[in-house]
Amino acid sequence: MIWHKILKHDAHPESDTKGCRKNRIKARRVLVVVALAWLLTVAPLPWLVPSVMAATFTVDTTDDTADASPGDGVCADSAGRCSLRAAVMEANALGGGPHTIVLQAGQTYTLSKDTDGGGHQTDSGTDNDDLDITSTIIIQGNGATIHRDQSLSCTLNKTAQTGEFRIFEVKSGGDLTLDSVTVMHGCADGSGNPALDGGGIYVASGGKIRIANSTIALNSADFGGGIRNRGTVLITNSTISRNNSGFSGGGILVDRGSTMVITGSTISENSAERGGGIANSGTLTITNSTISGNSASVFGGAIRTIDGELHLSFVTIASNTSNSFAIHVIGGLEVINIKNSVVGNNTNTNCGGVVSRISATGANLATDGSCPGFTQVTSAQLNLGPLQVNPPGSTATHALLAGSAAVDAVTDCADLDGNTVAQDQRGVTRPQGAKCDAGAFELFDGFRLYLPLVLRMR
Repeated sequence: MIWHKILKHDAHPESDTKGCRKNRIKARRVLVVVALAWLLTVAPLPWLVPSVMAATFTVDTTDDTADASPGDGVCADSAGRCSLRAAVMEANALGGGPHTIVLQAGQTYTLSKDTDGGGHQTDSGTDNDDLDITSTIIIQGNGATIHRDQSLSCTLNKTAQTGEFRIFEVKSGGDLTLDSVTVMHGCADGSGNPALDGGGIYVASGGKIRIANSTIALNSADFGGGIRNRGTVLITNSTISRNNSGFSGGGILVDRGSTMVITGSTISENSAERGGGIANSGTLTITNSTISGNSASVFGGAIRTIDGELHLSFVTIASNTSNSFAIHVIGGLEVINIKNSVVGNNTNTNCGGVVSRISATGANLATDGSCPGFTQVTSAQLNLGPLQVNPPGSTATHALLAGSAAVDAVTDCADLDGNTVAQDQRGVTRPQGAKCDAGAFELFDGFRLYLPLVLRMR
């Protein structure tokens, strides 16, 4: 009937038939388009399966147990409990993400499971030794600690032993966020790389990790005691401390082709043969941070850079020790840019190696003449306080004491990219005085005013 309505009364029967066919074809096309539109907007999409959707797992036991059935969407060991290991196994099996793992506030999660033996060099997966990350996972630590059982050995003799494993390995394609968690007592030992890499955390090429409000401490490896990075790492408001490397990168090792950005953080009391705090051959950007108290038995108590890029803005490098230099430049292909920073009170020399690769801009202060482009001051003129947590910060800094040459030294309160640096490492607004202060610490305006008033009263 509908077709008759579109026929012309005076049309030839043959032309009417042809026209009717054409209209039928058009009508069918319309129906097909409508059907496809309905399928795309109303019907369930077969490719949106649960494995790529986000899941949340709340850990309810501190025991180190494996998930009973990875991929079923339920975090549960054989006893029905959700452990940290089981949660990571389930998140990896689901794929996609981001999957969120919630730890209980202030709890300690001890990793000890190594039933396949041989530490992380014999790696059957996340069910044993280190926690492999292959999907996108967010761990909400709530102040919890994740560590390897301290009763397990860690000899760093290049021979894998049962119980010698790091805490996390972020595989290629894996993406991990650590928030408000402490990672401790990892041990990277074995034969060759990556068995020897990243005592606390190893990030493979193509892997990513974000570390915020966290601490990476007391981990050991031959390369990168705390972290070895071959992928992409972002660290904010965190502490990398008391890690040890048998060779290079006591706190952190940044490899060629990798990227790391550190903001508002402290790298302290790490040790290695070379690069006590950091060994860098990749692209490393550090802003509003403190590198202090690290040691190297040979080169680079604070930082050793080999053919890498190093960009420092508002950084304090102080009280590091080595047999040579705090900042060691070697290789001759480095790009090293430093702005509005402080390098002082280090043992022996502040800067050494191919120092011609150092480009200093803004206001930079050093307690000797070894760093090109820096203004030389005495330790008394620099007047740094001890390394400690200074309010309102949560990471340790060296306070600028009264009369420090770093106070109001900066006319351009911006980083190397020209971005305004509106706060110091502790979150204190910059500037507090007429100009910004050099280094990671901005002296409170109240202290600038209060001390002279007290002196006058006396």
